[in-house]
Amino acid sequence: MAKADSFNNKGKTKSLRNLAIIILLAAILIPVSVMGVMYVLELRTEAGPTEKPQEVEVSNLLDTTATITWTTLSAETTGYVKFGTTSAVENVAFDTRDVSDATGSYELHYIDLIDLNPGTVYHYAIVVGGKEYKNGNEYYKFKTGPMLDVIDTPKPVKGSVEDPSGGNEELIVYMYVQKEDVISNKISTITSDKNYTLDLANLRTSDLNELFTDLDGATLHVFADGAGRGEGSITTEILLVVN
Repeated sequence: MAKADSFNNKGKTKSLRNLAIIILLAAILIPVSVMGVMYVLELRTEAGPTEKPQEVEVSNLLDTTATITWTTLSAETTGYVKFGTTSAVENVAFDTRDVSDATGSYELHYIDLIDLNPGTVYHYAIVVGGKEYKNGNEYYKFKTGPMLDVIDTPKPVKGSVEDPSGGNEELIVYMYVQKEDVISNKISTITSDKNYTLDLANLRTSDLNELFTDLDGATLHVFADGAGRGEGSITTEILLVVN
């Protein structure tokens, strides 16, 4: 998982765009109750169009799943992921919004990997516009967690992301939870008509070895990425968990 403060390290350099995104962490959690807040998110720095993947993230990492996301700032491109348990990266996964007979072009790229093997290291590369990108000279890597014997009950968080310019384009929403020095894995989704839903039942400790169930009084971190349109974050406290 990325460092706990990774979301807060973005958008702090010079030449800011005159675009903000406002997050409304709306509906009360069921069965987790969260204080509703509205916060003006930090602005992204000015950047020229590029097809090179930026802000590569791994989220929704569990025993058999992972999600790979990245942005191509101000440049809509096709993109997919090559992955595998060796450097042969023999498998291919496309954007979740693509259909079987066509691939779309996006600034925000969101690719789900499913049916993975538990406790296994995976290598992957990002392909944009026919060009393969690695993490320097090596493939990107992640390791899936072990298969757990317990399943948590659903704890959905519902919210919305507002663009003051009136836009209704998709954004990627990331979320993690922290309680004292214990940090969860990162979960994510892509908005639909400005709205999002994430399930805190998919949270594990950052090493993926346990469910993250001690939510009373924990801090909920939410980050929205709109590529060239803006980005930012909010933090709020989970007030009550109803068992």
